Amino acid sequence: MDHDPFDALTRSLGAAASRRSLRRVLVGGGLAALLGSAFGALDVDAKKKAHKKKHKKRRGQSLPQLPTSPPAPLPVLTYQCAAPKTAFLSGAGGTDRLALTFIAARSGSLRQIQFNVNKPMESSGDYVVELLKVVGGQPSNSSADVLATVTVPNAAVATSSEATVTATFAGPVLVAGTEYAAAISRPGTGPGGMAPDIVGGDGSACSGKVFFSLGAGPFSELLTLDLLVSVLVV
Repeated sequence: MDHDPFDALTRSLGAAASRRSLRRVLVGGGLAALLGSAFGALDVDAKKKAHKKKHKKRRGQSLPQLPTSPPAPLPVLTYQCAAPKTAFLSGAGGTDRLALTFIAARSGSLRQIQFNVNKPMESSGDYVVELLKVVGGQPSNSSADVLATVTVPNAAVATSSEATVTATFAGPVLVAGTEYAAAISRPGTGPGGMAPDIVGGDGSACSGKVFFSLGAGPFSELLTLDLLVSVLVV
């Protein structure tokens, strides 16, 4: 004999429970299960979204910036003679030197000395650029008074009547208001090897005086002449 399923359930729940109350229990239980399932799904979905958001934020975060060194300061002029080019100054031999005295307009570590030169195609020999002390109003020829020396390879200077010899230094420190001398020579060229080489002016445009030295001998002043020289510091 088939029994009404509701009868079996009523027996298991107790005889006092009516079908109507049982229906309420079943409906309530089903709703609770449904709500529990829905809230559980919402909770899982919220956790997934939070995880994705956290992961996305982490992926979007930029890597920590490594400390960078400040850019190196650019060289600035402490002296310049930019007179009109009117002459080519020549020496009697490769070890002879031409020098220009100048007063530093600003303090700083010496970075460059530039000479305007005329370099013919057949010329050879490296250039030597020096920073010298000035003693008694003229460049010192003592080796103890050579403050800095740089050799500029011949290949680094263009073949031109308007070439530039650029000697790059790493010091010493120049002091504003102090007088120095910038000297240039071209060893290895032999007698007359500097001719015609260093570009000059008529002596009326720039401060400072031009001097000439036979090898390591004393300097003598060359009147009414300029050397086209730039001195830069950092």
